[in-house]
Amino acid sequence: MPNPDPRFDHLLQGLSSRPQGGNWLQKAGAVVVTMVVFALAMTFSVVLFAVVATLGLLIWGWVWWKTRELRKVMREHAAHHARAAREAEARGPGAGPGPGQARRDAGIVLEGEVIREVPDDEPRRPGT
Repeated sequence: MPNPDPRFDHLLQGLSSRPQGGNWLQKAGAVVVTMVVFALAMTFSVVLFAVVATLGLLIWGWVWWKTRELRKVMREHAAHHARAAREAEARGPGAGPGPGQARRDAGIVLEGEVIREVPDDEPRRPGT
């Protein structure tokens, strides 16, 4: 099939319809060069993977180290609430909050807004 654009004819002049075979030394050289390029590509990919994995581990370790105090506070907070729940359960239903505990209002939090149902007979709090 002829080239539809004659401006590119000079690029295609050296190409023949059938590729030239070359001698056995050229073929062996091509195989060796291909294997060397493949080996270099594999080496580069292994080194790149090792560098990325090392950086990932270093970043994970840094984040883990920086959040250790937060994890400690969260564990203490959870233990405090579990202890308070056990104490409230031991006092029985309707006993109300214990000493040093604030009353928990029953409410639903949706997207940062508190929705609280207030019975008509309950007095309104200031500011509401």
